[in-house]
Amino acid sequence: MNRFPPKRNAVAKSTARGMTASIGRRLRKGEYGKQVTDN
Repeated sequence: MNRFPPKRNAVAKSTARGMTASIGRRLRKGEYGKQVTDN
């Protein structure tokens, strides 16, 4: 699935790093599954 341009891909990669922290925060709020990806 190389549908996105390289720039978008790089953003997704850097977002994946912050994903772990976001998941931890969201799990506490109980919002995991509602909106996992929001910038």
